[in-house]
Amino acid sequence: MWFVSIPLTFLAAFKGAPIYILVLLSYSEEIVKFIFGVPRALSKKWANNIVKEMN
Repeated sequence: MWFVSIPLTFLAAFKGAPIYILVLLSYSEEIVKFIFGVPRALSKKWANNIVKEMN
């Protein structure tokens, strides 16, 4: 997910943005992870049963 936050932060720093904007942009990857992660977690496609059924 660094392909979002690092370029955004670099461009903002290059343009002379204040430090608080740079900090916010450095955390922008969390927003991207949330957007892609929540639907994936709610769909339960990531959860696999790796234990043999005992019944």
